[in-house]
Amino acid sequence: MQTVTIKTRTRGVLKKLTKVCTIRARQDEVFKALTDPEMMEEWTGGHAVMNLERGGEFQLWDGSIQGINLVVSPELIVQNWKSGNWTEFSRVTFNISEKGDKTRIELVHENIPEEEFASVKSGWDEFYFSPLKELLEAGMEAEAGEEEELEPL
Repeated sequence: MQTVTIKTRTRGVLKKLTKVCTIRARQDEVFKALTDPEMMEEWTGGHAVMNLERGGEFQLWDGSIQGINLVVSPELIVQNWKSGNWTEFSRVTFNISEKGDKTRIELVHENIPEEEFASVKSGWDEFYFSPLKELLEAGMEAEAGEEEELEPL
């Protein structure tokens, strides 16, 4: 599900993107993958920095994405976020909820510069949610395989 809202401000036209990603993993595992620098480096393939304190700075992909954490909890992450060439921050909100053996992440990315919108929209899937989901779901499959191997014949 994606919605797009156009806002007009002194900075030009800004857009809003909403996406939902469901991952077959526990909420605590998803939260760790979104906030632990070592685990973030596994799915981003680049250096990551994450200070979880309110006002703490973060960087992904060797600093290509940088920002400030405003709220960090297992259910909600709110960040001021910008790409290396942006002059002002956008706002990223992750609402994280567990349903059975799956975790749902609702992303709201606001104040995206119009000229960057298409790239940002595809980037969330290609560089963020797909590798995150692949890492976490591969871990779930490995755990399931280990359990099966321990069963008597």
